[in-house]
Amino acid sequence: MKNYLIDGYNLGHKIPEVVWLLQKKDFYAAIERIIHIVQMRINTRRNRVILVFDGKKGIFDYPRSASTVEVLFSRKPQEADDIIREILRKQTDTSHSHWTVISSDNEILKTARDLGANFIRSEAFYASSKTSGQQDLPKESRQKYNPDNVDVNYWMKLFGNEKNEDD
Repeated sequence: MKNYLIDGYNLGHKIPEVVWLLQKKDFYAAIERIIHIVQMRINTRRNRVILVFDGKKGIFDYPRSASTVEVLFSRKPQEADDIIREILRKQTDTSHSHWTVISSDNEILKTARDLGANFIRSEAFYASSKTSGQQDLPKESRQKYNPDNVDVNYWMKLFGNEKNEDD
């Protein structure tokens, strides 16, 4: 059995119809759609799947009781990212390789990588869900951490974009 830990709204923001549902503030329909896409891609009966969301204006429970996907919500001041990192850190050293994190949040991906867990960017997971039926993800799901322009832009904002006077 494999374990999948998914950054719910992060994945949802890569799915156009979920973005539309979130803009309409139809959170339950958005969660339903995310679960459906996850179930199309991962055999949720053979694997453990945990979707973690930031709690939104009183939405801390999901009304579906017979789901094969566990849904968790953060409560202020905690965020979904904190819960994901906490779940990963609670695992024993040898069990990290049985976990796959799905997110595009660079801090979460760095934590997964540092702990030895597999990870997949949300956009890659969604793209693969459009082309395949229900199946386990390939063993090649571990991606090499490669900073993208988002990382560069973040650090440029943090440290400034100005040239050094010595140059």
